[in-house]
Amino acid sequence: MASKFPTNEPFKVRKRHHRRRARRLRGALIAISVVALLWSGWAILDWKLDHDPRATLSSSDIQVTQEPANAFSDARALLTSRGKLPSADLEHALTLLRTTVSKEPDNAAAQAMLAELLVKTGRHSEALKQLHSAVSHSEELRMVLATLCEATNQPLAAREHAQMVIDESRPLAVADLTQVDARLRWAQAELIMGNFEAVETILARGRKAMSDPQYQDVYLQLQLKKSTSTQDSELAMDAIERILAINPGHEQALNQLGRLLSKSKDGSTSRIIDLLANLESASDPALLVYQLLLGYHCHQEEWSRALTISEKGLQRYPQAHSLMNNLAWAMAHQDSPDLPRALELATEAVTSAGEHPIQLEYLATRGTLHRLSSKWTDSIADLEKVLSHLPHRVQLKAQLAESYTQVGQPELAASLLEGSDY
Repeated sequence: MASKFPTNEPFKVRKRHHRRRARRLRGALIAISVVALLWSGWAILDWKLDHDPRATLSSSDIQVTQEPANAFSDARALLTSRGKLPSADLEHALTLLRTTVSKEPDNAAAQAMLAELLVKTGRHSEALKQLHSAVSHSEELRMVLATLCEATNQPLAAREHAQMVIDESRPLAVADLTQVDARLRWAQAELIMGNFEAVETILARGRKAMSDPQYQDVYLQLQLKKSTSTQDSELAMDAIERILAINPGHEQALNQLGRLLSKSKDGSTSRIIDLLANLESASDPALLVYQLLLGYHCHQEEWSRALTISEKGLQRYPQAHSLMNNLAWAMAHQDSPDLPRALELATEAVTSAGEHPIQLEYLATRGTLHRLSSKWTDSIADLEKVLSHLPHRVQLKAQLAESYTQVGQPELAASLLEGSDY
């Protein structure tokens, strides 16, 4: 089914053939994050929405030292200095972490941090190799390895490692009900083995711990797998509602809610929108709540509602460039368009995004607004940059071709449209 969101919106759902793999990789990142938190007590890559944007520590502020402990501390400081880092800083963090694990192979926190960073930067093979080596020094990392094997389509290896985790953690959890960490590893391993009833039993024993985000993650993974195996989307929706009732800002639940919304039909759509509306009216709604609602209302061309939501969202999250972009889009398409203000907001979104890949979406928005304003040269500049990275965007090609024609370059327009399927 086609996405329910417009082409130029910042919230975009991945193509269907990528969704399953992306979901598995998110599961791997959850497992890795859980392990890191168990050892170090702080988040590896802090993506919290309320993170202070003024805390900007650059890789140039950190000196690589020969002492592993210092290298690890430097990497930790860098990765927690701000929510989203440019590629140069990520590479620097990888160098620091590799220095640490090469000299301290039993440093499980560093091993887990390195594995997560490798996964986040798309180096799955290297992450697997690193984890295979790491488990010989830190057995607790085996659950991370099992999850990553599953995420990278290695089911036999995933089950083998999961069974070893079960053999190690089950006796601990059964003997001592306070062994929450062991119970979580046990539940995650049983989930990989496909033993849904066992996972439910383990989680039921730790019912009081359901306020723990780590339990919520495992519970959500369980219900999503059951939903996939039974083709019953209501199971997933029930799980999401239960988790959000406990933790309204649960990121994984909100992300999954967005995926359900993208392929929902009329009946289930209303249930999802009602849930998001309730979350938006709560005391402290997450940024993702505003993003999901905006994407939906823009697709429905409900511009008045979109404007209201984006303005409320920006009051709470004034630095949220995604909301700036959404507000610009709504202003340009409402009954009485305000193109000058829309262009100001789109430009602010582009500038605020910095080097983040989402900037391409904001450039696409601004290029479209330039075209609507008959600013053909500016439209060409933005759209050419976007299409140099995203050549499959057919609608943007049509807009660029129109801009070429308007500035007296019909041959470029014809060349651009040649072979395109409209």
